[in-house]
Amino acid sequence: VAGIIFEPISGDYMWAIKGQGAFDRVDGQDRPLKAGKQSSLPLSETMGCFSFGVSKGADRPRTLQAVRQMGRVMDYRCAAAEYRLLNTGATAFVIFQGTLNLWDHGAGLLISKEAGAVARMLDGSDYLPQVTGKLLVAESEARWSEVAALFT
Repeated sequence: VAGIIFEPISGDYMWAIKGQGAFDRVDGQDRPLKAGKQSSLPLSETMGCFSFGVSKGADRPRTLQAVRQMGRVMDYRCAAAEYRLLNTGATAFVIFQGTLNLWDHGAGLLISKEAGAVARMLDGSDYLPQVTGKLLVAESEARWSEVAALFT
C-alpha cells in the first residue's frame, strides 16, 4: 500500500509506503517526514487547520469554545495542503469534517501515520471511507488527546 500527495506548482510531493516511512520529495531529494515539531508547545501556541465555520446546530457553541483554546487556526479547504502542513511540522493538528472521502484522505492518512502522526475520528474510532464526522489527525498521541478533549 502506498500513497502520494503531489504539489503541482512546484512538482514536489510527499509519499509513503506502508511500513517503510514517509518522505517529502523536494528538488529531487527525498527527506524523511517526522510529525511532532510543535509537540513541546502548549496547544494555545500551536497552529492547526480546522474548517470550524461549517459547524452547525448544537455542535457550533462547543466548536467555537474549542477553537478559542487553540492557537492559530487556519482553513485551507484543501486536504492535500493541510496534510502537507501537518507532516512538515507547520501545524500540530488538522481536523477534517463532513463526508470524509477516501480520495481526500487515503494517501494523507497513510503518509501521516508513517510520519508518526495519530489519526482517529473524534469519538476514537478508526477512519473508514465515506464516514461522516470529524477526523482528527495530530502530531502525537498526547496532542490528539488534548485536542479531542476540547470536544467532549
